[in-house]
Amino acid sequence: MSSSIADPLKPSIPSSTSPSTSPSPSIMDTQDATRVSDTPSEKQQNKISQISSNQNGHLFVYVHGLWGTPQHLDVLELIPKEFLNELKSDNLTNDNFYFLKPKSFTYLRTYDGIEYIGNKVMNEVLHFIKELLETEKIKITKISIVGYSLGGLVSRYIIGEFYKIGFFDKIEPFIFTTYATPHLGVNFNYNDSTDLTHSKFIKTALNNLINFAGSSLLGKSGKEFEIV
Repeated sequence: MSSSIADPLKPSIPSSTSPSTSPSPSIMDTQDATRVSDTPSEKQQNKISQISSNQNGHLFVYVHGLWGTPQHLDVLELIPKEFLNELKSDNLTNDNFYFLKPKSFTYLRTYDGIEYIGNKVMNEVLHFIKELLETEKIKITKISIVGYSLGGLVSRYIIGEFYKIGFFDKIEPFIFTTYATPHLGVNFNYNDSTDLTHSKFIKTALNNLINFAGSSLLGKSGKEFEIV
């Protein structure tokens, strides 16, 4: 799950449940409607702010990419942990640092689309913050979000949704960064001028075929890659 630099969390923070198989885009829009549409609300945020706390915390959220798992971002967590440990040991910060790698979408479930995945991640974040406050009396006052590949697009979505519910009125957005994220969309274009074995027609046909396959075989996420 996630880990703490100062004091590791004792409770296990459960992730939201997912279907046993990855739903197709058409099914996804209708099945488990209450869960899919259960976007975090301002009411949930207000409940969190009403709980008293003893210490402040800075939460780092790492969102993995297509076909990924939380473990894929383990290496991105190591260096910040060492650096933040040094800051705390040198008394340069009083914050406690916590790390969350959402695990409610993995492997084929990354096909479910940015909005669907984003709502899951938002609920994981709010649940983690609430559990930390209730069990450890640690109040998250800063949040940083790191997204890899598809995770970068999901991160953009949840940041926008957090603004809507007033999340950043109470928790300071600190760092947002993405790695290998197709912010301008994805388009395969094979146009190697040194390749004299294939005609322009064949290259164009190949491009169209691969772009069609990518947007068709990768579920709703694949379609959204084309239009981001």
